[in-house]
Parts: sequence; structure tokens; C-alpha cells
Amino acid sequence: GNNNIFVYKNSFDNKPLIRQIKWDWSENLELIPFNKNYQSETIEKQPSEFVVNIIGKIVWNGSNV
Repeated sequence: GNNNIFVYKNSFDNKPLIRQIKWDWSENLELIPFNKNYQSETIEKQPSEFVVNIIGKIVWNGSNV
């Protein structure tokens, strides 16, 4: 599922967010929003595995972007 768009729950405030999730070779996650007003986030892999609570996958985007 690399570079696909997912809905996931933010672990800080439990809000659902829509982001493109990209894994890189160092196994970090980059969370990329489509709204250019928001910055991308990088979740660095820690010695203990991290968990991303993915709720679903976006299969259709109706925007003009």
C-alpha cells in the first residue's frame, strides 16, 4: 500500500485524518496531506515497533487536484 491514501486515527487526539502514507527505505512513515496548508509529518521508526491505526483506504478522489 505504499503511496496510497488512507484514513487513520491520530494517536494524540483520536481524530480521523486522511493522508497519503509513504514508507521510505529507512522504514519511516511520511504522512502527506493533500491540503497544501498543512505540512507533511514524518514518523521515525523507534526500536519498539510503532503502530498506525488505519481505518480505511481512499479508493476514489473527486477533487480537481
